[in-house]
Amino acid sequence: MSKTAIKNVTPATANTNATDVDTMCNDVQSASIKLSKAVAAKFIAAAANDGKIASGQAKAGKRSEVDLFVDEGEALCKKYEKYYTDYIVRGNKALYELLSSIYAYALRIETSASKSKILKRMRDELEKLGVKTTSATHWLTTIVRFIIRNVDRQTAFNYKRVLAVAMEDNIPANDLAGYIEQHGGVMKFKDIVGAAAQGSSKAGEAKERAQLMRDFLLAWSQWSKERLNYSEFMGYRQRQLDGKKVKDEAKHEPSTFRHFFGLQQPDGQFLIVGAAEFSKEFEDVIFKHMTYDFSKDMEAARSTVKELQAEQQKAKEQLAAKK
Repeated sequence: MSKTAIKNVTPATANTNATDVDTMCNDVQSASIKLSKAVAAKFIAAAANDGKIASGQAKAGKRSEVDLFVDEGEALCKKYEKYYTDYIVRGNKALYELLSSIYAYALRIETSASKSKILKRMRDELEKLGVKTTSATHWLTTIVRFIIRNVDRQTAFNYKRVLAVAMEDNIPANDLAGYIEQHGGVMKFKDIVGAAAQGSSKAGEAKERAQLMRDFLLAWSQWSKERLNYSEFMGYRQRQLDGKKVKDEAKHEPSTFRHFFGLQQPDGQFLIVGAAEFSKEFEDVIFKHMTYDFSKDMEAARSTVKELQAEQQKAKEQLAAKK
């Protein structure tokens, strides 16, 4: 205000102004209190929220021993997954590529006119390193040992087996890596070859069982007293085990025995209703089914047949002596 204005202020005016000031002060004080309350409320809420967080963290810190071990196991699992990806998967890929290169190298040697000289030179070099191989060693093994020198014999054999099976299947060198993966890796080839060898062994045993049955029946025939004349044979050497007819009868070996079909009658006797001459191949199938029990003790079966054959031979000699 100006000085003139101040001089002209009356008491009433002064009182009025004083009242306004008091009112303003009260308003300011009230607003200040409200503001303080609002700030306090926010502070209390924030503090409460912090308390909840702190309480949750405290509870989390009190995890059981089981939880801690499981968490540690999960962490180790992630480490293993990284190791498997970085080393096993990539390592196998690199190994398959190397085997592909060795395979291509071996195929070139196989078709080389100098194959025997190359292999001999490799054996000589390996001998200098203390690795013994001979001319009887499989040629693929020699190549593998010559290239991969810091592995044991079993590992070298495993690699050689992969190459050998791939060659039997006529796998191109560029396809070898995928071929190995399809079979489940290098070690799976052991099962493949092992299964084939096992199948071959079982087939050989079945063939021996069939021959033992044939020899047994031939030797046992010396005690047979039954005789009959029969000429109406069915299926004369027309066995088609593979669904195809035998084209060359002259080259198809006939069965050792003629097979009669007998129908048992109520009185226990058998009525002969027919007979057939099979191929020896089909006869072997019949004998294999008749001799499954032989596989339980093949030695006993062989011994029995030998004894019968010896008795049969002795009987023949005695008969010849009487003549």
